[in-house]
Amino acid sequence: MDTNCLLCGKKTTFFTRHEYRSGFICKDCYKKMKQDIKAQIKEHKKQIFSLEKVYFDFESKQILINQTNKIDIRNFNELKSIEPFQKEHGETKKHTLTRATVGGVLFGGVGAVVGALSGGKEYKYIDELGLKITFTGGLTYNIKLITTQTKSDSFTVNTINEEIRVLSDRLTPYIMENNKEQESSKNDNDIEELKKLKRLVDGGVITQEEFEAKKKQILGL
Repeated sequence: MDTNCLLCGKKTTFFTRHEYRSGFICKDCYKKMKQDIKAQIKEHKKQIFSLEKVYFDFESKQILINQTNKIDIRNFNELKSIEPFQKEHGETKKHTLTRATVGGVLFGGVGAVVGALSGGKEYKYIDELGLKITFTGGLTYNIKLITTQTKSDSFTVNTINEEIRVLSDRLTPYIMENNKEQESSKNDNDIEELKKLKRLVDGGVITQEEFEAKKKQILGL
């Protein structure tokens, strides 16, 4: 199916387009955007925090997503939440037959070799580890940082978890402010909606009972 580029409007096909936000862009726009991202990373290098080709620019307050066939640029004020995700499983190491030297007549005298079972041990593995980034409007990106089986206590897992923690700490103030503004905006919209309904009551268009029912619905009561 052909789709027009969201930036320049040029017609694209399955083979000449790349994912962008909730649609697609053409190869030319994709190439230009990649160049812009590289230039921005170079300019603000000291203020860039990167995770698997996703760059958090604390200078320009932007998130630059430059993954394979997927590209986007978002502002910090569009951030709604960031949260880690992971899939894991446990494995118990199977008992194995080991060799041991045992003395005594029962086992054939001193120096006889017998079989002994070693104890089992539980290991935990991470199969997938990443970061889910949600923007206003419901758009989400799942940034996968580990996709192969890795021991949960390995250096790699510990390092990635620490990077996620540091990034989360730095972005939390922006997220809190964004959600606060969104809640304030929602409250303003609710007030306006109630004012409109009150005018309908006063004009006899709806009954007081209908107004009260709608009021509870709007306020979530």
